[in-house]
Amino acid sequence: LYDHGVVFVEGDGTEWASNFWSISWLADNGLRPQGGQVVSRCCPGIGAQVFESGVFTNSDTSMAFEKVWVAPHDDNTNWMIEYLKVWPLDGQTHTGITIGQATDWDIPCDDVPGADDRANADYPFNHGGIDPGNNLVWMQGYECYCDGDTIYPYNCQYEDARYGGDAFIESYFNGASHATAPYGAWAEENDNTWAPGAGFLENVMYDYMTAGSWWAIDSVEDLHTGMCFEPSMTLADGDYYEVVTVLASVHEGALADLQSAVAAANTWYANKGGMAMFADDGNGQIDNCEVDCQVRGDINGNSELNSADVIYFVDYLWKSGPPPPRPAEMDVNGNCQGNSADLLYMVDYFWKGGPAPVPCE
Repeated sequence: LYDHGVVFVEGDGTEWASNFWSISWLADNGLRPQGGQVVSRCCPGIGAQVFESGVFTNSDTSMAFEKVWVAPHDDNTNWMIEYLKVWPLDGQTHTGITIGQATDWDIPCDDVPGADDRANADYPFNHGGIDPGNNLVWMQGYECYCDGDTIYPYNCQYEDARYGGDAFIESYFNGASHATAPYGAWAEENDNTWAPGAGFLENVMYDYMTAGSWWAIDSVEDLHTGMCFEPSMTLADGDYYEVVTVLASVHEGALADLQSAVAAANTWYANKGGMAMFADDGNGQIDNCEVDCQVRGDINGNSELNSADVIYFVDYLWKSGPPPPRPAEMDVNGNCQGNSADLLYMVDYFWKGGPAPVPCE
């Protein structure tokens, strides 16, 4: 994943402002950070690592945005949940708002079509595809099979077994369910949409965002994927719009594996409460990350750290004993889970000279 971010347009296509990704946070068409960033941390309430962007704005600071990325604490997970919130910051009513995202999946390729060797591959060349049934737009690595049917030493694997994709889950407007599918999505050649050093061509991107269709270019090119969530929205003072998407990748597999990853992300999201996962009591941090944790390892909650906590932990895990008064303190090793690995960590600490429990955040 090379680059990824919000695409925002306000206006009717003739006089409008656009804010794109990556060129510069402070460029005329860039986004501007306003503070409140929270570094990646453990959120026991959902069993995941969470990163919160804080508030960022468009160039005239009239509109505010906030993003949250959620990655389940499971080494086998090849996806993450992404949340976006948009609202007026200037107290005014804004009409003709088009909101979406674009992603530059530079998935590895081992050659450029028509080139003599991979040294000529200045950019990754990929296939692109769409799957409206799963709200998914994806890209695939390019494999020229020009290695004499051998992988090593030219490649570590066949590049066309690599995939990356974006999928839409749902959107809300003012706290109520709004949509379960995006307005449109595409996989398109960067040369058709991008001006070096300046970013996306605004008129082209506006046309893509408001087309209301799904398409993928039928060639192997340097591509990006895009998705329009809403083509023309009105946001008044006090209104807010929320959208949840998935970013998923497959290291070595097939399109079906990417589709399975998206399905797993949808299931996990629903099981964790859906949009309620991102509830915020007004302090700028999602509530699931705000837990009562005083001393990790104080499993019995008596404000002391000793062998009695190990016994309490054993009883809880394997003898149907009572749960810890503060569940977050079971996460002794700080990996966002409370399980037998934490018990072993405590044994090592008390009797084998291992490291102390990780401090609460």
